[in-house]
Amino acid sequence: MRRLLMVLVLVGCSGSVDSSMQKVWDRHIQKTCNWVQADSEAKKYADRENAARETLRFLQETRSPFVVAMFLNLWGFHWCSEKVDFTSYPWVTVARRRGDCDDFQALWLAVVSEWGGETKPGILQTCSGKMHAFLLWYETPSKVYLFSNQNLLGCGISGEEDVMLRAVYGDDTYGWFTY
Repeated sequence: MRRLLMVLVLVGCSGSVDSSMQKVWDRHIQKTCNWVQADSEAKKYADRENAARETLRFLQETRSPFVVAMFLNLWGFHWCSEKVDFTSYPWVTVARRRGDCDDFQALWLAVVSEWGGETKPGILQTCSGKMHAFLLWYETPSKVYLFSNQNLLGCGISGEEDVMLRAVYGDDTYGWFTY
């Protein structure tokens, strides 16, 4: 990149050029510099995306919710609130190693849906009005796991989801629904 810029600077500064022509060359050099930097940023973005997708494939192949939760915490994944709330693609959450509850819900959904069984993304509301996204995964018709953020919070039996949610989130839980 330096060599390219040096060539452009030398070409732009050679010969007798009036000031308006010099300004035109300067703008061209700046545009070229911006283009080269943007191309470099796009390559870095593509590299991050590929690495994140590869990590997601690794987590899907792990086939153990306990091991996936351990890896997420070991690799430094953490919950954070966003100023503008939107749901990120699972590979984006992996690349950023952070997200809010709906980002992690999408990540867990992408991982466990490869393992089979039934999934139920859900939202609960507390009596104080706070909302929280979580995921229920039914490994077998009778065994259910509760995922929230980067954690596996519980394992229980089908039909006892309310009990499991209240045990984890407290009696302040107003209700929950799946969508």
